[in-house]
Amino acid sequence: MPHILSRIAADFLSLSTSGKLFRLHMGLLAAAGFWLLIPATIHAEDEKAPVSTVSTANNTTPPTPEEPHVFLNEGFGSYFSVYSYDPKSAAYVVNLGITLARWFENELKWDATSSNRPIRVELIPRVEATWTEPYRLNSNAGQMTLWIRWGNDTNWETFTRALAHAYLARVFQVNGSSQPVDAVPTWLIAALARELIVQTQPALLDAWTREAIQQQPLPLETFTDEKARPSFAPVLISDEKFSLQAFWFWRHLRREVAPQSGMIMALAKGNSLENILTLAKPNIWKNPDQKNLWWPIAYQQILRERTPTSMTLAESREYLADAARFVFSLDGVDKRLLAPELIAIRDIPAVKPEVARRQRLLKINISRANIVWHNAWRSYGVFLENFPTADEATLHKLWAAAQADAADATILEHEINRVLGE
Repeated sequence: MPHILSRIAADFLSLSTSGKLFRLHMGLLAAAGFWLLIPATIHAEDEKAPVSTVSTANNTTPPTPEEPHVFLNEGFGSYFSVYSYDPKSAAYVVNLGITLARWFENELKWDATSSNRPIRVELIPRVEATWTEPYRLNSNAGQMTLWIRWGNDTNWETFTRALAHAYLARVFQVNGSSQPVDAVPTWLIAALARELIVQTQPALLDAWTREAIQQQPLPLETFTDEKARPSFAPVLISDEKFSLQAFWFWRHLRREVAPQSGMIMALAKGNSLENILTLAKPNIWKNPDQKNLWWPIAYQQILRERTPTSMTLAESREYLADAARFVFSLDGVDKRLLAPELIAIRDIPAVKPEVARRQRLLKINISRANIVWHNAWRSYGVFLENFPTADEATLHKLWAAAQADAADATILEHEINRVLGE
C-alpha cells in the first residue's frame, strides 16, 4: 500500500511549481481565533476538519499513487509540521499543537524552538496504516516523528495523549535522553494529555474534581514504581482511574514539590520520581508511616480546595432551553427545531451525531447546574441518551417527563425569586 512518506518528496517537487502545496501558519490561525471544542470521539459528521479525503466512497480501497496531494501545515516557532492528505485535518491538528506548545512555553518555561527540528506529525488514513495501534512515535537522528492512525473513529483522548507523548519526548531528547520515546513516564503522559484537554474544555475540570472525590487514591507506588513500556510502544491507558489520578498527582507535584518546569526537567535529565520526592520532602520520606500517608492526604487536600463553579438559576434554565433547540438544513433551508421534532427525522445522517454531542456537553456541565434544575437536566439527558435506539412512543414519554420536570423547576425558581424579592 502506498504510504504518505513515500509521496512527500514527489509532492514537494510537483506542487511547489504548481502552487498547490498548502503551507499554513499556526500563528495566523491562532490570531484568527480558530479554537475548537472537540468531543470524545472525532466524527466526520460532528467536526469537518478531521475528515480524511484519501479513501474512496466505501473507505476500503487505497488511492492510486497519483492522488491525492500531500498537504503540509507548518507551525510558528517550529513546534510541529503536520502532513496530511486533507488540509482541514492538518489545520485541525496544528491548532491542538498551538494549545500544547503555548502551555509548555508559558507554564514550563521551555522554548521548543531551542530544538533543531519541529516534531513531524503524519496523519495516516486507516486504509494505509500497516499497524493496529492508534499511533506510533519514533526518534531517529534527532527527528521526532509521530504517526497517527487517522479516521472518523480517531479517539480524542488517545489523540491528545499522542501529541503530549511526542512533545514530552522532545523535551527528554533535548535534555540528553538516549531513548526519549520510552523514557517519558506513562503517568506524566496521561497527566499532560489531560492538561491539554482541559485547555480546550475547561468545564471538565469541575467534572473531574467531583469524579475524583468519589475515588480512593491509588498507592503512591503506582507512580513511583512504574513498569517500563516496550520500546517505541504507544501509551494505551484503559484505566480511567489511573489517568484521572495521574492528572491530580501531577497538579499536586507542580504546586507543592517543585515548579512544573523543574519537575519535568528533572525527570527529563534522568532523575527518578522517587529521588525527586526524597530530595523535596526528606523528613517525610525518612518516616515510612508519613510517606504512606503523604499522597492520600495530598489527594484529598488538592481536590477539596477546588470549589466547582455552579450556574445560577437563570443560567441553568437558559442552558437547558438552548440544549433543546436545534438547527438543521432540510431541503436546502435552515430550520429551527425542538428536540421532539427530531424524532421524525432522526435517520438523517447529521441528526444523531449532533444529539450525541449535546448529550456529552450536558453530561459535562450537569455538575454546574443549579440544584433546582438538576432533575430537569437529568430527564432531558435521559431523552438524549435514548434518542438513537428507543422507539418513538418511548421518546415522546421521555420528552414529556423532561418537560414536566422543567415546569416544576420553573415554578420553584419563581417561588425562590419571590421570596428573595427578585
